[in-house]
Amino acid sequence: MILTLVSAGALGCVAPSVIQYQRRGGIDVNDQVEYYDIRGRTLRELRIDAHVNGPVARDTTWFGLTHYQIHWSYGYYRQPTLCRLTNVKMMVDVIVTLPRWVDSSDVDPAAVYWWANSSDQVRTHEAHHVQIAVDGAAEIRSLLQRQTGSDCTYLARTANEEAAVILRRVAEQQQDFDHKSRHGTVLPTRAGRSER
Repeated sequence: MILTLVSAGALGCVAPSVIQYQRRGGIDVNDQVEYYDIRGRTLRELRIDAHVNGPVARDTTWFGLTHYQIHWSYGYYRQPTLCRLTNVKMMVDVIVTLPRWVDSSDVDPAAVYWWANSSDQVRTHEAHHVQIAVDGAAEIRSLLQRQTGSDCTYLARTANEEAAVILRRVAEQQQDFDHKSRHGTVLPTRAGRSER
């Protein structure tokens, strides 16, 4: 089953992942990072170029975005009065879009300072979106592995319905994180507090 949840869109060139998140056992993650170029020698020029060239989602231009898709497959173990799901495979496809400053020589020191802070902050923010998706996939995997029933067709339907509830909760967590972090201007800490 494939369900798509979007916390962002993507554009640019594909590159190896620079996003750090905690892997979960049994979850295959295909993570890609795409970059869009920004140019400028001053802080003002960089901000304008990021706004003009940044990825767009929900009619808004963002500094960085994450698009993810969680999907799964499974088989059945059938007995005369029992069916259970087997060979549960969870996949998370992720595309993170980040800015890349392409002409960073002979620039205003304020622009360098802003870039150092902003690029780290957006990478950390988008990594948290990836983590939410991976954790949701792990929860779905656990759910599917525990499912049993007397009828395989009914079992598959109810398992997918329960997994869809988790997917909706993951989408809500993504939106709540964006709201609480003000789309990356406040970063999460391990203790659950925020830092600016």
